[in-house]
Amino acid sequence: MRERRGRTRRGTRRRGDIRGAGHGHVIHKFAQALTSGHVRWNAWCMKSQLILPEDMALQGRDSRYLAKLQQRGQLVRIRRGAYVNAATWENLDSATQYGLKSAAFQARSQRPPVFCHATAALLWGLWLVGKPQKIHIITASRAGGRSHHDVSAHPGSLTCNVVQCGGLLLTDKLTTTLQLITGLPFEHAVAICDSSLHSPWRPKLENIFSALGSRHPRRSSRAVLAQ
Repeated sequence: MRERRGRTRRGTRRRGDIRGAGHGHVIHKFAQALTSGHVRWNAWCMKSQLILPEDMALQGRDSRYLAKLQQRGQLVRIRRGAYVNAATWENLDSATQYGLKSAAFQARSQRPPVFCHATAALLWGLWLVGKPQKIHIITASRAGGRSHHDVSAHPGSLTCNVVQCGGLLLTDKLTTTLQLITGLPFEHAVAICDSSLHSPWRPKLENIFSALGSRHPRRSSRAVLAQ
């Protein structure tokens, strides 16, 4: 018997209707919603916006000139020895400001840090809920490193499962994903796993990753960042 036009047969569903679609479709819809914050950052863009004392030396200026510009309100100090143009900083969203603070931490560290957990996740373009409150790094100490007010240190290897991206060191995608899902609610963990396998629908920026110590980043893996 032919049904009325516009209705579907029992056991079938219209395109776009999530009822009866199964957990996979619902979780995918949830993960898609998490991209609304776009908490991701590009390594090269972050580093290019930092103003360091070394930059003043190249221009023949005293590094103390940066402090004067800060007092005038022209610069914002985001870490000791690391500044950003004040107008630029005010126009950045909180996620990009977090990325700049992470890049500043790397620029002022005596030894290049290895980013992990949520900090590495932003470089990989993984879907996170909200903005991380601390910068996450790996420490070689088994007992755990010293965590400061804005830095959280996690014990681990500084060379194993580590890649580089635009001069930054971080844990590879699989390691980063596993670090995150062990401490997240089920729905958030599924979103992280899903995003590690797929690219965003509207790519804008791209991070290029290579093996630790590699001089050929163009032959490495890529992570596309959403708008």
